[in-house]
Amino acid sequence: MFCALSTAFFSVLVPETVHAGRGHGTTVLLARDTQMSGFERRIKAELEVAGFNVKLFDMDFREDTQRILDLRAHALNAAAAIVCRQSAGFVEIWIADKVTNKTVLRRIQIPADEDAEAFVAISTVELLRASLLEIHTVAELTGTVRPTPEIEKLIAPKPGDRSSIRAISGTPPPRFSLQVNPAVLILRFEGNPLINIQLGFAMVLHKQLELKLHGQTPVIPQRFSEDIGEVAVRAGYAALGLNWILVHPRYLASGDIGMGMALVACRIEGEPFERTTADSNSYPTGSRQTYFLPAPYIVFGMDVRLTKTVRIRLETMAGWSLSPISITVNKEEVAIMGHFLISAGLGLMFLL
Repeated sequence: MFCALSTAFFSVLVPETVHAGRGHGTTVLLARDTQMSGFERRIKAELEVAGFNVKLFDMDFREDTQRILDLRAHALNAAAAIVCRQSAGFVEIWIADKVTNKTVLRRIQIPADEDAEAFVAISTVELLRASLLEIHTVAELTGTVRPTPEIEKLIAPKPGDRSSIRAISGTPPPRFSLQVNPAVLILRFEGNPLINIQLGFAMVLHKQLELKLHGQTPVIPQRFSEDIGEVAVRAGYAALGLNWILVHPRYLASGDIGMGMALVACRIEGEPFERTTADSNSYPTGSRQTYFLPAPYIVFGMDVRLTKTVRIRLETMAGWSLSPISITVNKEEVAIMGHFLISAGLGLMFLL
């Protein structure tokens, strides 16, 4: 008799003692109406098995459910607050999720052949899991409570689980992008702007940080004339830098700003005019010069969605070459290309 009573006594007290010691775990609040129902007991047990520290609080189920849950969760810095109540033949499950900062409601009808308490408890935990999953989907919702190990464990895809992150989100956020566009490159000296083709490739390193490799190749050079001849300048660059994503490309419009180092290549060709004087002297043939100059730069880009994977992108860049270039024809200086250069391009960006 004593052994039976002891066993019953510890079977009640030991679990409560163990759960009470989970003060450092993720807290989830569970509402009850004066006393716990079988639904709430089972929900509490399922949440504790999942590693959560469950705290109970009394609530008048006739009150504004969404408001009370939100206030309670906020006051105790809980990851979520839950209430389960029966209404007109259905069971309502309310969850105020503070990790993704939203409230969700599911109304379920219990099948006749199901264990009602188990069905409701599992439905509640799965609803919480589905809500928390949005921290890893394309929405990337964030709230006032940071994801904890218990939360990450709950939402981690299980083997054979069809409700994985990929299935819910459709596709993961794009990590790579390819950019192709015509661009205008302006170098500070006499002449017209250069018309170039710009290519860019970017890889997302983190949620808001990307590594970008980009460059321009000349198509239409700058030309200008001096008394002694005509000069043509072709210039392009190759650049590597980091971009801070201000608004992610998964939205209708997005933007980024970045900085890095470019290697500017300039090819200068001088063609002198043939000029005959009384003693029949004429200028010799022209000269060709190629320069490679390092130039730190800053860049700003913005784009607008055309389709799911194609966007129109506007990108501007300003750079400062570390030394100027003296342009000569037949060893005579005809212009100086200064430090400053600027580029603007409009074209397409493809998300990969």
